[in-house]
Amino acid sequence: MSKHNSLWWILLVGWIGLGSWWHYCKIKMGCGQSVIAAVGPLEIAPTPLEKANRTPAEAPTADVEILAERQAYRGLFEALDLYFPSGGSTYIQTSDNEAFIRDAQDYLKHHPDKKLYLTGHTDNTGSPSYNVALSKKRAESVKRILVRHGLPPAQLVVEGRGQAEPKADNATVEGRTANRRCTVRIQ
Repeated sequence: MSKHNSLWWILLVGWIGLGSWWHYCKIKMGCGQSVIAAVGPLEIAPTPLEKANRTPAEAPTADVEILAERQAYRGLFEALDLYFPSGGSTYIQTSDNEAFIRDAQDYLKHHPDKKLYLTGHTDNTGSPSYNVALSKKRAESVKRILVRHGLPPAQLVVEGRGQAEPKADNATVEGRTANRRCTVRIQ
């Protein structure tokens, strides 16, 4: 009887391990080369004064993830926003932005004269020069991910606008969270 129970325990542990692997690797796309390793660290670090002026823990990751999930993919020719955690250059991946990537890849393949514009944005926390560099870094990290997904690099245009074009009011935590984005659009 104990051999029989041991077999069931081994099968249960194996099933849980396989389920965990499937969820993390296949659903969340967390296996393989990490996005952070692929993108690399931010080359422009904030100065001590910029760090001192930042508000602590502006928005929990869950708030950014909720905002990202609410960004619906309505069509290939409507701009789509990809959202980032504060100071980060790795966007929150959702099923909608993955659907956009698949459709954009197919469209660009059949329209080599068209471009996909990746415009990075930030909130107003930090200096304008730091935010321009961070916004460009965000757009470049999105480009690297899209190239890994098979989009042609020659058809991807990277722009960094910093804090110059806010989507929402930077006076609120929610507004700053909404402004940390990369807008993706075909032209």
